[in-house]
Amino acid sequence: MPMTQAQQRTYMCNYIKNIGSHTLQQLNKLSFDEVKELFETTMKTVNTFTPMESDDTVPKAVVGSSKIDVEQELNQESSKRQKIG
Repeated sequence: MPMTQAQQRTYMCNYIKNIGSHTLQQLNKLSFDEVKELFETTMKTVNTFTPMESDDTVPKAVVGSSKIDVEQELNQESSKRQKIG
């Protein structure tokens, strides 16, 4: 069963409220077409999001070595806690 226009508006407004930077009061003042356009813009930004880890400017060797450094530091801290306790 297809959604009514009111159901679509409610869905889009809730999504924009949670993901975007608008309040429901701001969205209630807009027409259905304006809400739909804002929803599509918000969806485009979400769909084109790229995580920082996938950034090509950071060499892979640096990322791997920093992970090893963090693991070693965590192991040292846990061993210190075991010696103290």
